[in-house]
Amino acid sequence: MGSKDSFAGGGGPIGDDLRDGIDDWLASLPGSPGDDAPAHSGDTKKDSPQRPTLPGTGPMPLSPKAKRVAKTALLFRTASGTGSSARKGTSAQFPRSAATSARTAGRGAAAAYAYRTGDAETLKELGLDYDALLANPNVFDVVHQIVGAICEELPDQIESDEQRFVVAEVAEWVVTTNTGGPDPTPAEIAQETLAIVLTWAYLTTTAGELNTKDLAGPERVAFEIEVRAACEELSAQVNLNPTNPTANEFVTAVESGLEHLQAVYGSDNE
Repeated sequence: MGSKDSFAGGGGPIGDDLRDGIDDWLASLPGSPGDDAPAHSGDTKKDSPQRPTLPGTGPMPLSPKAKRVAKTALLFRTASGTGSSARKGTSAQFPRSAATSARTAGRGAAAAYAYRTGDAETLKELGLDYDALLANPNVFDVVHQIVGAICEELPDQIESDEQRFVVAEVAEWVVTTNTGGPDPTPAEIAQETLAIVLTWAYLTTTAGELNTKDLAGPERVAFEIEVRAACEELSAQVNLNPTNPTANEFVTAVESGLEHLQAVYGSDNE
């Protein structure tokens, strides 16, 4: 089975844009040779990713790292005809379907929310048993079972591998965020799901380039954390507000979010 670590690149000219500047990003990681920030506690670099704005607060200027990932949405084919096939008249290598990616991620979000809120009926519709999940003391095994049910029928290809990572991270975020406190709202879940979809599309597309770098484990982790934060910042530019925490609502929110980002950040002048 393919994976982001064995994939050579892809994405056509869009992928080339996303991979361009990787060296500069890696040099800016905390503790890297190119990091000239003071090493005392509490210091932050001036171009570190902003945290997401609250849904509905309107677009904010993007940080430099969010600008780096902004064209990631163009890696997805959408019903409106934008995305990779529309840019420079060239279809991207390994083009993703926005509808397929949104469907898998949205169903994963709905399953995780149903588990967290005790919605046995929704879980049954998605092929899961609430009582069995509730009796499992290992929350990460619960996440694994959600991934298995949602991704069971995906074909054996790189895009499917990426979607499994997406569902795993979405489910873990929904299940573990603010444990013991209020549940995440549908809007917060939709926004984070979109961010995770973008994160893995970016990481898959840049994996081949990253694998040529001499990165220690902590450096790779730090880079992926920064990518996630940048994609969260980007997803916050979209006003996602599903009215109900259903699979269809989450799927629609993610797909419309990708189309919105393509429209806003698709120009070569951005």
